[in-house]
Amino acid sequence: MQYEPPWIVFPSHLSAPTVRSLCLLFILEEMIHLFENTKPLEHFVSSKNSFPPRNIPPDKLCFYCHILLQKSQVDGRTLLKMLDEIRMACLQCRSDRLHSEKEMQHEWFLELWRQKLLKIFSHLIPFLQEARTDENVLLSLLEKKEKLNSHLGAYSIEDLLSNFFPHGKDHLHAVLHEGFHRRKFSEFFQSKQHLLEIDAIT
Repeated sequence: MQYEPPWIVFPSHLSAPTVRSLCLLFILEEMIHLFENTKPLEHFVSSKNSFPPRNIPPDKLCFYCHILLQKSQVDGRTLLKMLDEIRMACLQCRSDRLHSEKEMQHEWFLELWRQKLLKIFSHLIPFLQEARTDENVLLSLLEKKEKLNSHLGAYSIEDLLSNFFPHGKDHLHAVLHEGFHRRKFSEFFQSKQHLLEIDAIT
């Protein structure tokens, strides 16, 4: 897939772990946006303009996932397949709408959209595991826990972190503390420690 992105492109001198970290931060943010803001999607699918816009709703997610794959050791073939599927679902539904007098079944398509996003997140888990010592990614998961859980299912993020840190919350705390302390952000980490008050992670 070729994109003409209006999004941030990372400088070439950045290390692979840094690029992976930034990609995952953008991907988590975009996943929430795509779950919660369906108006651009509905507008795209329902538009009667025969010329599609340069970028379609999932393209920002696809863009950062493709960069992530280039910098990761994880096999991303299944994720690529899911990204292709969600783009094709949008394009196909739009094409069907353009060439049919029938109204699009919004509820059906939105549920299809939601299910495909859920599958994409499940295929992102190995990449999150690869970044399990990255303090920025871990903090992002903790900060977005409520919103992500509302779409992924109750305690999904807690279960994810429990799998990443089977020795418990103390191990997660130690990774976060070491990462932020190394970068001289100890005071910042202190202000975020309340996020670790999670009963579901023992």
